Amino acid sequence: MPETHPFISGKWQNNILPRPTAPSWFINNQSFAYAPNENIQSLFLGTFPTYEVVNFIRHNGNMEFFYGSKENSFWPLLAMINGHPTNSENDLLNLLNETNFGVTDILKKINRKGQNSSDKDLTALEFNNLYILRNSFHKIQNIFTTSGGKSPINNGTNVSAAKWLRDSLLNFGYDVEGFNVQGYQKSIRVLQNGNMIWQFNLINLWSPSDNSNISIQGTINNTPALLTLINEMPAPYNEESITIRARIIQWSFLLSQKGFPVNPEINDMLNNNHEFLDNLFQ
Repeated sequence: MPETHPFISGKWQNNILPRPTAPSWFINNQSFAYAPNENIQSLFLGTFPTYEVVNFIRHNGNMEFFYGSKENSFWPLLAMINGHPTNSENDLLNLLNETNFGVTDILKKINRKGQNSSDKDLTALEFNNLYILRNSFHKIQNIFTTSGGKSPINNGTNVSAAKWLRDSLLNFGYDVEGFNVQGYQKSIRVLQNGNMIWQFNLINLWSPSDNSNISIQGTINNTPALLTLINEMPAPYNEESITIRARIIQWSFLLSQKGFPVNPEINDMLNNNHEFLDNLFQ
């Protein structure tokens, strides 16, 4: 049975008090996002909420918002990096408001295999049109995804927010350049009739899911200097697992480059190792 995104259906908005209103709770016929103001430059882009988040209200500790599943470490990671609490829906909205980052998902309507939440079990029926969204938020130039790694994004069968973003732009009749290059950071050009109509940075953060721990551990094993940084992280970060600490380093570096505030002790680490991190996470 098709599922419509709960941001659009009103389910989330109706369960957040006081209810957020336009323009931050932005919905039109083709696009949707939570955007603190019309001048945002950066946007977090997910895929689609879990079955529980879509079909139940605050079930099993889940929250009524993007990345709302209790099993997802997206908001806890941002809390460790920034220091802002993320214990309620209003905490999440306040974090976005204070950092001036927006958030949305690339899928507007889906079919799901059973009650599974993995991206591979979702079939896209309708996309969120990010170019139309950009027409209302003209300064968007950084899109952060949390899946896909640094590999080129092409016509393969693997799905991710970045892959569906590429597919959606093609589906809406635009041409695209830049998805097929190697790197965590890709410069994307969107063209229409041969003319560039939008250029943005596609920046991939390591997935907050435990399913990506093996690939992250592989990068750690092959990068002794990264392991040294991980082992030298101060308290309380040194109490986290190696893969969580690696995520904190990567997320902090890439997010801070686009204006996301990070805790002072993390910022010092980034400044002291900027050249190394810049080369590693290109």
